[in-house]
Amino acid sequence: MGQYYVYNFADIFPLTKEFRHWGWEKAIPAFRWKDGKIIALSLGGIPGLNLEYLYLHLQKRNMKFTPGLENENSFMVIPNEFVKDHELTQEEIDSLMTPDPEFEQAQREKYPILWKHPKPSLFRRAKNFVKTLIKRAVNNDPEKILALKQRWNRFTGRTLPSKW
Repeated sequence: MGQYYVYNFADIFPLTKEFRHWGWEKAIPAFRWKDGKIIALSLGGIPGLNLEYLYLHLQKRNMKFTPGLENENSFMVIPNEFVKDHELTQEEIDSLMTPDPEFEQAQREKYPILWKHPKPSLFRRAKNFVKTLIKRAVNNDPEKILALKQRWNRFTGRTLPSKW
């Protein structure tokens, strides 16, 4: 079984129409599902895109479904809709990448806490979750914790806080 050391799922930000992800600098127009694989479609060679993802999290979005897709080998995921697979025209890309103020306002009203403080609370929860997993995995053994911290520092280039 393969091991993954990178953030290999697309956790799509729920408050904008276009597909944004916490780790991407720019939005992307669509994803393609083909033969069980999820591929983020690239925009002019933006690094990190045109990659395969294990999971696509379209959180808090009401997605429309084009009838007949359940029998297809591939389809596309565009903002708020599953559609038949096709090559996107530049006009379609421009439309998909254009922010929609009405959508954003509706999402802000539905999910005000995400809009006000999205990153700090999510990162804090993720950090606490990872800390719990690490402590369980090493049974609070100081030597194992130190070894994990050193691996983390080498892998990320960042030093974990001493209170870890």
